[in-house]
Amino acid sequence: MQRLLSVAHVLGLMLMVFGLTYLLPVLTALIYNDGTLFDFLLAMSATIGSGYIVWLATRRYKSDLKARDGYLLVSLGWIVMAATATIPLLLVMSRVSFTDAFFETMSGLTTTGATVLVNLDELPPAINLWRHALQWYGGMGIIVMAVAILPLLGVGGMQLYMPWWNLERQQRHELPFSRGYHIEFGGGRQGMPMPGILGG
Repeated sequence: MQRLLSVAHVLGLMLMVFGLTYLLPVLTALIYNDGTLFDFLLAMSATIGSGYIVWLATRRYKSDLKARDGYLLVSLGWIVMAATATIPLLLVMSRVSFTDAFFETMSGLTTTGATVLVNLDELPPAINLWRHALQWYGGMGIIVMAVAILPLLGVGGMQLYMPWWNLERQQRHELPFSRGYHIEFGGGRQGMPMPGILGG
């Protein structure tokens, strides 16, 4: 039980950090005056507030995470952050069900790119920005937070992501993580389109 509470402590911290990502659509709502400002402020308050409550309630269980704790944290992190990211969609688009909103946000955070929404050009600019921002957060932001920010807070974020192709060198500190990650990320970004291009 104590290990689960340690994971919950970090999850609360991740929710608070994730809540700050609403600042971008809030700024967009202010610029375009599209009527979604209150909805995004409410979503940001709910996300940061719930994260703070979880973090505060479990702070005495703070400890370094083990590798197996990382698997649970990653799984719960995707689910909880995708669930909280549905708040502005549900508030702005009254006809959208939670299932559709959750699919939309999970699709963004996992950089799948699929959507169940229609008439996207008619959506408020802040909502469209939020949908696209989720893909950016999922692609780079979550990993950067896990491997750069969390270790500074003493919660073992490095356990969440380890390059699969040279684990032994990584563990012996012969290959810096930042270099290994960018090799893998860059190779994936540049190499994956090649089969399609070469195949016509």
